[in-house]
Amino acid sequence: GKSASQGFGIAHFAGPVTYSTENWLDKNKDPLSGDLEDLMRFSGNALLAEIFAEPEAAAPAPGRKFKSTAFKGVINTFQSQLKDLVSVLEQSSLHFVRCFKPNDKKVPDLCETEVVARQLHTSGVLDALRVARTGFPDRQPFAD
Repeated sequence: GKSASQGFGIAHFAGPVTYSTENWLDKNKDPLSGDLEDLMRFSGNALLAEIFAEPEAAAPAPGRKFKSTAFKGVINTFQSQLKDLVSVLEQSSLHFVRCFKPNDKKVPDLCETEVVARQLHTSGVLDALRVARTGFPDRQPFAD
């Protein structure tokens, strides 16, 4: 077994699961795309904007925020859609959100039942529902 300083365990419905924290940050270090960094840098959320702010020496020239005007349109559209999604989520009490592609053709207004059913099965959602129906808790409260 690992000591408490090397990992942690979770009492899972199927039995205890032990996680190692050795090299945890290195294993979970995913680089962000430059587009995403630009988006966060100019976010309406003050915390995100501060976290992603460029150092003073690397700041863009006055009056110039983006490399192209086309990218600004993408950011505005994404920000608007993201704000709408956050608004919906804040009004709900969801445990999590899982997104599925409605079709493999990546076209709008086409929902193929077989494609969605396949994703429900392979993502484990159906198994999670089966486990929840057997009475295992889906949330455990933690002390402050």
